[in-house]
Amino acid sequence: MKNAIILLLAVFFCVEGLGQTTSPKGNQSEAERTVATLLADGGHSPTVGFLDTLVGRLGDGAAVGVIQYLGRRKSTVSEDSTSPDEIRRILYIVRTAFATPRIIEADENRSPNATLVLLKYLSGLSGAGAVKSDLESTINFVEQLKSDSKAPR
Repeated sequence: MKNAIILLLAVFFCVEGLGQTTSPKGNQSEAERTVATLLADGGHSPTVGFLDTLVGRLGDGAAVGVIQYLGRRKSTVSEDSTSPDEIRRILYIVRTAFATPRIIEADENRSPNATLVLLKYLSGLSGAGAVKSDLESTINFVEQLKSDSKAPR
């Protein structure tokens, strides 16, 4: 019995150590790591349910994570390397981040302030034309959230 407990503890601590990040990406925020996973492979990577839950808890922090992620990829201000598929995935991230407002962890992330800035940026990209209707519907969704957050409770 004692050996079994020692074995279980050893396995637990080994598995716990595997989950810790020691890579160069260790200076990324949790939001940036989450959206980077969703934007992997140019926005073509499959989504996993637990990532949706993580994004849903971020609220406006998801937009901050997207901005951080995009900023790390750029070497100049004029560089535009965001594809229509990535824009679609970013819009998915935005909608998921505010799909269930009651699970957003930080109060300051319940209002889509950074999200509005991100959407304005995305609408100016060359790839935005290919996703115009998705972009417009997401902007309308976020603007409605913003006006709802200003309403007295």
